[in-house]
Amino acid sequence: MEQAAVMVTGGSGFIGSQLVRRLTELHRTVVAIYRRKLPESLDRVYPVCTDLSSPELMAAPLRGVGTVVHLAWEGGFAGSLPNGTDEKALSAPSDSSNLKMLGNLIAAMERAGTKRILLLSAIGASKEAASPFLREKYAAESLVINSKISERIIIRTAVAWGGQQSNDRFLRSILRVLRYPIYPVPQRHGNISPIHVNDLATILASACKIKLNEPVAVLEVHGRESYQIPEILRIVADRLTKGTRIPLGGFLGRSLLPLLERDRRTNTDTPKLQHVLGLGGYADTGLALSNPLNAVIPRELVAFRDGIFK
Repeated sequence: MEQAAVMVTGGSGFIGSQLVRRLTELHRTVVAIYRRKLPESLDRVYPVCTDLSSPELMAAPLRGVGTVVHLAWEGGFAGSLPNGTDEKALSAPSDSSNLKMLGNLIAAMERAGTKRILLLSAIGASKEAASPFLREKYAAESLVINSKISERIIIRTAVAWGGQQSNDRFLRSILRVLRYPIYPVPQRHGNISPIHVNDLATILASACKIKLNEPVAVLEVHGRESYQIPEILRIVADRLTKGTRIPLGGFLGRSLLPLLERDRRTNTDTPKLQHVLGLGGYADTGLALSNPLNAVIPRELVAFRDGIFK
């Protein structure tokens, strides 16, 4: 029997393009939602251009879809929340374009009777998070959990890396601050565990078909190894830059970072490193062994140190 199609919002994005390809390798039919960049032309992939601005726009694309993987997110790691947005505002998402789009998608799925939604969130998502991105992701999780969709999955991920360098926003944000012989070292509490985009795509694709014991499941995923920020910068500097690079920490480093990350026309799609580093690392306590989603994590994950330059 033909499996129900999978819809991927943000199907031409950094993670979405890898997920769409992985799903086709598993012989799944994919409805790839996009706004600007047309998804890669692959068998069993049906691109649909829409902006999720109303539930009605999603009625036709959802026909025959059993699972929706929601990746589309405006504002990148900065999110779309105005500065100072509080918890009360998050419960009524009128100021967040991301929450509006998700609300429209959920309403359309409820009307269509779509069985499963999978939301890509981020480790550290919390209403008390300092990062607007993480507060917005927390609010998105709440919308999904409180929806009437019968199966709700939330994947909280560390920052993703890999693929072509031009598409790797994490790597581009690092290289931007490594342009000069002296580079700033941002401060961050805790380590960071980047996950390869192919590993993340495999996890998402596996989560589309896994059997759930409960209507809601949450999983945190991260890379094989954790690194301190100076180590991440040093690895990239040693492998991808020419000449000697000298790290500058402390007050001078913190002062230099905003100057190097000023918005330029040629860098509008490159996130600021300070926003990337605002994401959570990973939980040391781990997950309950009874969580069925643990089965979707590959046994071997690509390490940032070993795989970034291959």
